[in-house]
Amino acid sequence: MTYEITEQILFSCDAFGSYGALDGSIFDDEVENKDFYIQEGQRYYANIVSLFKKAVLNAIKKLADVPVKIIAPSHGLIWRKNPGEILNLYKQWSEYCISKFPRPAGIVMLVGSMYGNTTELAKAVAQGVADEKLPLTIIDVLRTHPSHILSEVMAQEGLIIGAPTYEGVLYPPMAHTLSELAHKRFTSERTVARFGSYGWNGGGLRDFDSITNCLRWEIFDTLEFCGGASDDELAAAREFGAAYARLIKEKSA
Repeated sequence: MTYEITEQILFSCDAFGSYGALDGSIFDDEVENKDFYIQEGQRYYANIVSLFKKAVLNAIKKLADVPVKIIAPSHGLIWRKNPGEILNLYKQWSEYCISKFPRPAGIVMLVGSMYGNTTELAKAVAQGVADEKLPLTIIDVLRTHPSHILSEVMAQEGLIIGAPTYEGVLYPPMAHTLSELAHKRFTSERTVARFGSYGWNGGGLRDFDSITNCLRWEIFDTLEFCGGASDDELAAAREFGAAYARLIKEKSA
């Protein structure tokens, strides 16, 4: 970074930046929809910066005694009205990526389905989460860009994975998504729930474990079923979702 002493401007390069095409304004006090740039900042952090979370916290610590009137990153808004806002957000996002810090008590459910069987079970699991009145974000991994998935998963405590077995391995779009999570490492040491369907001998769960082994996940529970779910399995899935939601509420309390 470069600090300009006379005007007290911090040219911060990649740090404190964000995604989001600027709409004619470049300053935080001029944009019409600052919430959009904050959301894009979270997505930028999750995808570009999160692997270096400890370095971010060290940088913020170094800045504690430096008078900064303006933060001018290489990407996104220039923060001149309230530069402390983006500093605080980066600190918060960095702490989301470190397991000892609590994250908001929400749940992200990642779903991939070939014929709709896994989707039907996902609906039942979602009903269980709703029964416990916990925020839930459902993401179809086949139709959602990985950058948005990483952003959502980073900022919520709960994670449910729903995907079928495909030719003896985990459904490929889900396998790719889990590989992205494993690379970023900000989901390490979490309690995760999983479910999915299979047609013959399964194998998706073994592949799941091999992909996520480095993350040291504790598996809350697993629901695996053959073909389409029965009424009893759908009922069990609803309780599965409710029980997991109760656990996440306890962890985030």
